[in-house]
Amino acid sequence: MHEVRQTIHQNVPGTIGFFFGRFPPLRRLYLCETPIVTQGFHTSYLNEPVKLSELRAKTDQQLQGLVNSNLELGLNFVVLGEVEESAGDRAKAERSLKRADQALSEVQRLFPALNDEQRRLVARKLDDLREAVDRLGHIRGCSRTQTASMS
Repeated sequence: MHEVRQTIHQNVPGTIGFFFGRFPPLRRLYLCETPIVTQGFHTSYLNEPVKLSELRAKTDQQLQGLVNSNLELGLNFVVLGEVEESAGDRAKAERSLKRADQALSEVQRLFPALNDEQRRLVARKLDDLREAVDRLGHIRGCSRTQTASMS
């Protein structure tokens, strides 16, 4: 026992050595004589890249789902706006156009976050939505011009 205390005092100076002499587990921790990392922590640390890639894949799927939903929503609002325009309800057509434009803006904001493959899959629908919003906006612009000239 005297040897252990002497070794402790040699490795850890002063009052700290005396303290750690009474508590060998703390001394080992202080001197890092035993590994601090437990096997469970070490295993979870090694699995972290796998978990991160699984999380990334899930996030990518959710992001693509969100983008596809917004594309469909925008296209549906364009169709609704065209129907409302042809029925002569310009106020509702304007609201539908505004919502389609909001969906388009959201898709354009999220587009850079997609990976290359997802961008290729979404690009055509994005172009379709952009063209449809422009077309409906143009129709609305022409209708306003015609209404103004008729007054």
